[in-house]
Amino acid sequence: MAEGVAQRRAWRLWLIPAAILVGGIALSIYVFLGTRAANVANVRDVLELRAQWRAYDYQNKLAAALSSVEGLADFAASREDFLPVEFHRFARIARGSDPVARLAWAPRVNAGDRAAFVEAARRNGAADFEIRQFQKGAEFGLVRAAPHESYAPVLYEEAFDRRNSMLGLDLLSDPTFGPYAARARDEGMPIATLPAPSATALDHAVNWTLIWP
Repeated sequence: MAEGVAQRRAWRLWLIPAAILVGGIALSIYVFLGTRAANVANVRDVLELRAQWRAYDYQNKLAAALSSVEGLADFAASREDFLPVEFHRFARIARGSDPVARLAWAPRVNAGDRAAFVEAARRNGAADFEIRQFQKGAEFGLVRAAPHESYAPVLYEEAFDRRNSMLGLDLLSDPTFGPYAARARDEGMPIATLPAPSATALDHAVNWTLIWP
């Protein structure tokens, strides 16, 4: 009897620290889960805020670019032809202080007019002008474009930072610009590409392109 009481007392003494240990573990898990949930919520809030800021920044830059590109489009539409020096002068004026990295002019060229178009571009100062397309592994990434029914080659460009030239690049057959260029042509309205790392910027910075038909 006495021995049984002593044993029960021993169990009670053992159960107290065991209960405290279990309670401590449970409390630690609860605190950990609560802290983890709070951290996840904080991270989610930061990401949402950052996404909203990026969307707002993208919207502002797009609005700023609209005036530059629209001005250039109006300039090109107001005359049948213009020289490179006229394009460069107007592009610098149209850009002003807007956050635009490059302004370019890419007229539509039918397949039957390709040879004459290339010859005219060479006479106007681009001695090695050719209608080109991107190809991985090629020097400067550009090769002579394959035959198509029509093209939209970059005839003139004015870059406002350090980046590789797009001169001669056919926007319609390009895998990046092609769908947007075709949509802008068919719908008769400006189309903006999605932000993506630039293939021509030397630092491959993320940017976007606004195509105005």
